[in-house]
Amino acid sequence: MVIDRGMLDYVMERIRPQLQADGGDVEVTEIDDEKGIVYVALQGACVGCPMSSLTISQGIERVLKEHVPGVERVLPDLSGQESKEIEVTVLDDDGNITGTKKVSVDELMGE
Repeated sequence: MVIDRGMLDYVMERIRPQLQADGGDVEVTEIDDEKGIVYVALQGACVGCPMSSLTISQGIERVLKEHVPGVERVLPDLSGQESKEIEVTVLDDDGNITGTKKVSVDELMGE
């Protein structure tokens, strides 16, 4: 399935002001239609923020999957980083933050 670029752009423009209000931003850097993956690069105050993994998974990914047909995953663009690991927030069964851990992109993809 091909991800609708027009709808993707429309929804991203609705998400962006929430990040900008906190001094951050987001940019779509790559789209993999075959796997349904949208890669994003967080910018500004979002770079290095310990909550950035939640911003992507519980914010951007949740909204895109709900409103843009074909989107299955939203992952951070790690092409400009030396390490292919990202820090993710760990939640307990009740949704409370218990800490963070580093995971590889392959681990995120279940490979």
